[in-house]
Amino acid sequence: MTITAMAELVGKHGLFSVNGEFKVAVVVQDVRVTFGRTDYLIWPTDGTGHMWVSASRVAFENASVGNL
Repeated sequence: MTITAMAELVGKHGLFSVNGEFKVAVVVQDVRVTFGRTDYLIWPTDGTGHMWVSASRVAFENASVGNL
């Protein structure tokens, strides 16, 4: 992943998958590539907290919760 591609993801809204069935609306705050794996630092759009998660757990297409 290029630095330009990573920068384009920052600020993007998506849905974070929890256990495959439960989804939380989030905003990507940072992106990193570690050992060939891409991770996102996400914040919920409502609520508190933040965490690094695997990019595969965040969906950007068809995000339909709230005002996404």
